[in-house]
Amino acid sequence: MKKTLLLIALISNLGLAGELTIRGGLTGTNFDQNDNTSSINQNTKMNGGTFIGVDYTSNLPKLPENLKFGVGFDFGGVKARDKDFSKKYLNNGNANNYDYKYDDSVILTAPLYGIIKYEFTNSSKITPYLIGRVGYDIANTKNDVKNYKTGETNKLKIENGFFYGVGAGIKLQNWSFELSYDSTKTKTSYEDSNYKINDSKKNLQKLGIAAGYTFKF
Repeated sequence: MKKTLLLIALISNLGLAGELTIRGGLTGTNFDQNDNTSSINQNTKMNGGTFIGVDYTSNLPKLPENLKFGVGFDFGGVKARDKDFSKKYLNNGNANNYDYKYDDSVILTAPLYGIIKYEFTNSSKITPYLIGRVGYDIANTKNDVKNYKTGETNKLKIENGFFYGVGAGIKLQNWSFELSYDSTKTKTSYEDSNYKINDSKKNLQKLGIAAGYTFKF
């Protein structure tokens, strides 16, 4: 986050006309799972969350004025719960049933990204635009997974990963309203005395709606 703010300050000092947009909104979420262990059958349910972000965009010399580039970051959280974490655990060829569960676990994401934005300029006060974001998501989780047969509780870990997003919105003077989709490619790991997951591939997908206010300088 500090590096992003320093980059924004550096770009602004180059004398390029820029826009700093502070935005926030709501997200609906899905966890697309592809586990590398055939004996697991996850049924993760995701709740929505909130986020706040800062985007800096600017025109570049010799390029169209309605084409902008920049950098930014978001910070937000979503909730997850899983009431049917495992169906079978294979132990020396014998199938044992274990029930795992976690409720209202918070997944925090803080993507840092580059921006490309295209504005459809016209004679009205409303300016439609398309925006793309590509970067790296710093993720963390407070998931505690409980084995209800043994009573053992351990942490579900999530890795940082590649982030990309696309969006469409409108600008009305200094205000903007945007609908967006983004995805973080990540992996989760979990281990207790009976079960272990290593590098379970997942896509954390979010559909968001946001409002923002832009400062021009």
